Amino acid sequence: MLDIHTFASLNTNPSITDISLSMLQDYYDHYLLHNTYQYYLSDGRNISIKFEEKHLCHLLGIKKLVQGTIHRSQLYSYFGIHGYQGIKNGTIDFASLKKIGKKRFSMCKDKWVFFFLLHRMMEAPYNKTFIKYVPTSGTQVFVEFLVYDICDNAIGHLGIGYDKDDDLWFPQSFMTERINATSNGMRFIDGRPTIGVEKIIKKTS
Repeated sequence: MLDIHTFASLNTNPSITDISLSMLQDYYDHYLLHNTYQYYLSDGRNISIKFEEKHLCHLLGIKKLVQGTIHRSQLYSYFGIHGYQGIKNGTIDFASLKKIGKKRFSMCKDKWVFFFLLHRMMEAPYNKTFIKYVPTSGTQVFVEFLVYDICDNAIGHLGIGYDKDDDLWFPQSFMTERINATSNGMRFIDGRPTIGVEKIIKKTS
């Protein structure tokens, strides 16, 4: 099993057997939790994004994995602060998620094995740019911006959402695209407008 610091320094994905949901949470707690990233953009906007416990399960895709396979009354246990606590106390782990939905579990593996890219793209977005995300027909991705980073064989993207009611930006979704003979991994990026990042300030509370 990899430790969180080795995981954070990887340049290619580990095997799913080398990580655990608990380790991913420890990585998140150490490298991202309670950090606020202030981005000063070239269009004059300042965007502040804070990572909290309630964001973890959504970034890991856990709610989507269980949705439709368990009773609606139990969904709350797999997202937000309840899901975070479920990982912490061992109620939610890879074994339990695999029992709930083996096919969906397999579909989430890339999200988990490339999760080490998350703190890097926050501290130094690739090309110092935000991508203005314009959804395409049939997409299930609805975010305002993307930041991304690239490793040897994949691109990781963080979707940044905006809560109009609370007037807050937040980390909404984490997505990956493999780089291979048939794909350059740029499906979410190519052809979309970019905004330069002029300065980043990281604060920890």
